[in-house]
Amino acid sequence: MKRRIGFLATLWLVVALLGLWTAQAQGDEGSTEAWGWNDYGQCNVPAPNAGFLAVAGGWYHSLGLKSDGTIVAWGGNGDGQCDIPGPNADFVGVAGGGEHSLGLKSDGTIVAWGHDQYGQCNVPGPNAGFVSVAAGGYHSLGLKSDGRIVAWGYNDFGQCNVPGPNAGFVSVAAGGYHSLGLKSDGRIVAWGGNWEGQCNVPAPNTGFVAIAGGGWHSLGLKSDGTIVAWVRNDYGQCNVPAPNAGFVSVAAGGFHSLGLRVPPAGACCASDGTCTVTTEDNCPAPGIWQGAGSVCDPNPCLMGACCLVAVCDIHTEPDCVARGGTYQGNGTLCEPNPCPTSSVDIGDRTTSSLHLDAVPNPSTGQVLIAYELPKPMAVALEIFDAGGCLVFRLLEGPQPVGLHTLRWDGRDDKGREMPAGVYLTRLTTAEGTTTGRVVLAK
Repeated sequence: MKRRIGFLATLWLVVALLGLWTAQAQGDEGSTEAWGWNDYGQCNVPAPNAGFLAVAGGWYHSLGLKSDGTIVAWGGNGDGQCDIPGPNADFVGVAGGGEHSLGLKSDGTIVAWGHDQYGQCNVPGPNAGFVSVAAGGYHSLGLKSDGRIVAWGYNDFGQCNVPGPNAGFVSVAAGGYHSLGLKSDGRIVAWGGNWEGQCNVPAPNTGFVAIAGGGWHSLGLKSDGTIVAWVRNDYGQCNVPAPNAGFVSVAAGGFHSLGLRVPPAGACCASDGTCTVTTEDNCPAPGIWQGAGSVCDPNPCLMGACCLVAVCDIHTEPDCVARGGTYQGNGTLCEPNPCPTSSVDIGDRTTSSLHLDAVPNPSTGQVLIAYELPKPMAVALEIFDAGGCLVFRLLEGPQPVGLHTLRWDGRDDKGREMPAGVYLTRLTTAEGTTTGRVVLAK
């Protein structure tokens, strides 16, 4: 048996899909960044570095699936694992093994190439009905549309013996000498070589949406966008780069790991009040990004910062004008404060020592409003609607120094449930006023 363990790699590959939320409709594409051990050029992504939809890692090579259905391969090619058989078209999936590669065609067939000493490139018949592929050190896996896993190639450690019941699988992954299957209930099943513990899924074994197998390590992607990595970590292959959040896909090579990360999306306000959901990078000036998680329904772009001397409140333009304020534009925010910070008669009414926040935001019901005071003082905490009308006074009276929290249940002072919309939170003290916004999404 050929076991090459002398060449060890540590590579975390993060693929930044800038504008993924709009890519679903407009075809925006992804670029790849790679770093770590690179003796075989597995970190040298070929130009043009754009248009990637999926990635895979072998022991000494890497692969990327382009949006046009072609596969790009780079790195070690001693067994032809980077020589994609023609026609290089109509691929919808890709996998990298020890020194072999797999490609899944749109018609449900598997194409395999590279090292084939143990039959890992001999797809069992019928070669049809496959929906996913995975490649291990010297074995291969294919997931059928009926939820069954087909395994072939090197099997001395039982990595091709799928545990029963062989049903209900939604994804497959293969490591050096072990295999993994993801069940429809979010559990991971692992089998084969386990001398490093690569088949011992960390608890809780639930909530997984994707899996990957490395040489002697395994990865699981949780529904919250975090990655769980376990066992062999001598080259950092289980050290997920911070922040461990926002991942949508994972892959693993012999001694390196890969993750597909998506920037958070939020509402982007144009000057005419038009709202689109995109990433911050895709909301250039004069657009105003409303923050991660913000939404366009209700539309936050029909309101904006209104300057009343040094005090900034969120209002519609007509309401701002009616109050004698200066409207700063649709979608503008009060943080940082766009209003003048000095006045001969009134002085600065806004102070950076006051802090006001609300979570979750947007909310479908209960909202936790937190505020921090630099010293004991009398305060008033109020909720206003988009028209500037008082909805509910949460608090009025003296409060001690420090952090305080109050809950608003989305109702007015008469107990009536408020409709979906943008609401203003305002904290008023003798030393200043600070405001925020809460979006109720029903």
